[in-house]
Amino acid sequence: SMNPAAGEALGGAGIKVLVTIEYAKPQPDLHTELFVKMPDPFDPKTERYQNVKNNNDEPEILFYRLIQPALSVGAPKCYFGDMSRKNGNAILMLQKFNFAKEWKPLAEYQPFEIHPMMDKNKDYQITEQGRHHYVALGRACGALTAAYQTGKLGTKEQLSKLFLGASEEAVKLMDGGWPLPALKERSSEALQFFAQASERTSNATRNMLIIGCDFIVNTCPQLFPDELRSRSFLRQFVMEASHVAQYETELNMYFGSDWDFFSLTHGNCQLDNAFYYNNADGKLEAGLWDFGGFGFSNPVNSLARNWIAAEPEVMVDVSADILEAFMDEMVKQGGKQLDRNKVFHTARLTQASFPFSTASMLTWAYRLKPKNSDFWKNIKDRWDPEVLNNFSIRFPTSNWRNMLFLWKSEELGLYKNFLKWVD
Repeated sequence: SMNPAAGEALGGAGIKVLVTIEYAKPQPDLHTELFVKMPDPFDPKTERYQNVKNNNDEPEILFYRLIQPALSVGAPKCYFGDMSRKNGNAILMLQKFNFAKEWKPLAEYQPFEIHPMMDKNKDYQITEQGRHHYVALGRACGALTAAYQTGKLGTKEQLSKLFLGASEEAVKLMDGGWPLPALKERSSEALQFFAQASERTSNATRNMLIIGCDFIVNTCPQLFPDELRSRSFLRQFVMEASHVAQYETELNMYFGSDWDFFSLTHGNCQLDNAFYYNNADGKLEAGLWDFGGFGFSNPVNSLARNWIAAEPEVMVDVSADILEAFMDEMVKQGGKQLDRNKVFHTARLTQASFPFSTASMLTWAYRLKPKNSDFWKNIKDRWDPEVLNNFSIRFPTSNWRNMLFLWKSEELGLYKNFLKWVD
């Protein structure tokens, strides 16, 4: 995949190449087929600048070189990885997996046969739309969190020097607990700080949501069902999501205020950034890969913010099962028993704080296909091949539609959950 703006491109974060090699001294445990990742060239239509700015590549390379051998969860074998901090060039060489060719009932896979490769925002292709795969992924993330908590990945002092997210400021915030001392004391300086932050995040979110709503109503309404094109619903959505955005600063502080909810996390644990197989007992398991941006954060927040590519009705059905599996596996692997109510509360708050991010993804699509392009007018629906077969168009438009469906879900009650938190 040399062109991230064309077709699937196996995601949009860089160039991917399959390499076949021969060894001067072959060994049975050395793979001859490798998967290679490299950054895109610098170009406005690629993620190269963003990935370098966000330090995505180095943490993944460090994970494979230093952490992966100690992890109880499966991950591809790493053969080489390095990067230049001077110019952002990087390369990562991993074992290539041999995926099954077709989806079939889960019981029909042989033990340790890797299920077919997944495409983001194409969960409808997966057996039962990925319901069981999401739960398996939740268990894998629970095992990763437990491995950090129990010291299997190294000392916390060592890890905090290697990966971002454990700064002095983050530690101070964690030590302060919740509610934060600044919220308890309510000094004039603190109130002014929160008021200014509230105005800034609320305005930014409202402006981005208006762009998103304009996309629904005027640019490409064919991608959305009538219930999401309703102007009354969209007005209510913008009002409610902007209200949530007023508390973005406090929400981020809440997510980072509890040591029990702090770990090294897979920051991009969407369904396609893992691989799946049945173990010897026939149980579905998940292994992890694509560790770009690996670092410290709230593991529940990290888990829930990566559900956006799921079919909305599936996530309504299984999100509780994912969280239960995550907590159970943490305890099974020697980690902490988390407060169940807080886990669910954190997941719903995470989902409620996601409208800005999903709306902003549309700007990615506009870079490839400008708003006034005839491309959008000629799209028939979400199943149009021009959308379906191009990752860089499919993922922003699908995620935006999914966000609106999740917001409408009475069962999830994202805005109601937020109002309880505010109270």
